[in-house]
Amino acid sequence: MGGRRLRALLLLASTLLLACGADEGGVRELSRIRMCHANMNAICTEMACYRDKHGEWASSIQQLADSSSKSLPLVCPESGLGYRISSDGEGGYRLECPSGHGCVTTGRRSWCEGSGR
Repeated sequence: MGGRRLRALLLLASTLLLACGADEGGVRELSRIRMCHANMNAICTEMACYRDKHGEWASSIQQLADSSSKSLPLVCPESGLGYRISSDGEGGYRLECPSGHGCVTTGRRSWCEGSGR
């Protein structure tokens, strides 16, 4: 009886993994995208602290990192490429992922929570 349960559980687990896209790396990719979004959220929090301290937005990711007492996630976990900060032309900033996972324009995210993209 125990063997049947184990086989049934294994079948259920493999079915769930296939449904989630684990066979194509879907779960890992989604995890990296969510980590990238978390990284960008952390950078935006540091941008707000930088502005409070200096009265302006940081003009580069390196300027922000040099000013921060925390270790910032400076690269996208999927590609290993660095995030980019630029002026949005309206007195704000734009933070972009080099892998296309989204951007943040003066605190407004381009992705929906829970969507992964």
